Amino acid sequence: DGAGAGRHTRINVIPLGNTIDPRERFATTLKFFQGRDEPVHTFISQPFGGDQIFRYESAELLTALGVERFEGLVEITARSLDEPPSAFPWVDSWLEFSADDGTLSGSVPGFVFKGGTTKRVMSGKWQHWPGIAAGPDYASSLLLLNYHPRPTEVRLDLFAPSGRMLSSDALSIAARMPRTFELEDSFPGAVELLSREGGFGSLRVWSAYKLPGCVLMRNR
Repeated sequence: DGAGAGRHTRINVIPLGNTIDPRERFATTLKFFQGRDEPVHTFISQPFGGDQIFRYESAELLTALGVERFEGLVEITARSLDEPPSAFPWVDSWLEFSADDGTLSGSVPGFVFKGGTTKRVMSGKWQHWPGIAAGPDYASSLLLLNYHPRPTEVRLDLFAPSGRMLSSDALSIAARMPRTFELEDSFPGAVELLSREGGFGSLRVWSAYKLPGCVLMRNR
């Protein structure tokens, strides 16, 4: 989650995938972390209906903290106020990102760890991203979220379609913090490696612990 300096985040919690009753009531708790075990801020919503979308704007967080900028993690917990917990309590969450100058616009889904599938299928050692770009027209970065209460070591391997590869130095992400790795900063030869083969390749992420994340590809 990031906010400040003309950049904004909106959190959306969508219960409709978990209920067919628009009158079923839900509540959500947002815990914001910034490098410590305890959250720096906790927000508990008012009840909202199963056919409603709960939204939280990053400006509300900045006001609550009395700061101009925030970079950290948010833990989203949603529950029904009318039904007992189910074995598979799926409630969707999405984060939207925007910038006042128009340079940023996009959204990513929340990562489900309690009752979902992400934790079960994501290796604790390796992740493989089959699409990443570097060349005259495109650039890429990797966003990883370290939700663990300890720093986590990371190494990146960049592959061209032919199998040629580059490996990064050992990298580290602070406890309970996100970190963005620009591809060309991690691999100074990334453009040269991929440009010869169409500008696209794949990325392998090694980490000592599970780290959810996403690859961001953009026009230059």
